[in-house]
Amino acid sequence: MRKSLCAAALLCFAASASAAYKDGTYVGVGNGKGGRTKVSVVVKDGKISDVKILRHSDTDAIMAGPAAELPAAMVKNNTPDVADVGGATESSHGIKQAVKDALSKAQ
Repeated sequence: MRKSLCAAALLCFAASASAAYKDGTYVGVGNGKGGRTKVSVVVKDGKISDVKILRHSDTDAIMAGPAAELPAAMVKNNTPDVADVGGATESSHGIKQAVKDALSKAQ
């Protein structure tokens, strides 16, 4: 009985931790390795449905990995809190900061 109560509490916490966002398209900015990163985040049915990198100041070679991996992971997990791309940590942080900035406008 106690284990099932703990499991139920964890499920409730997880459900409340992934907040529902207001539908729309939001723009946010963050700081990557080379400067500002600007993204567009689309929210549909309260969830992240698309993330696009509009502009960045990092080198294209360094940004290639995070730009390819992070948006899909954020959509899949409905959160900007995803793993960084190895070798491109600062670029990854810039994208995540920008998405968090955009989502702050969707709450």
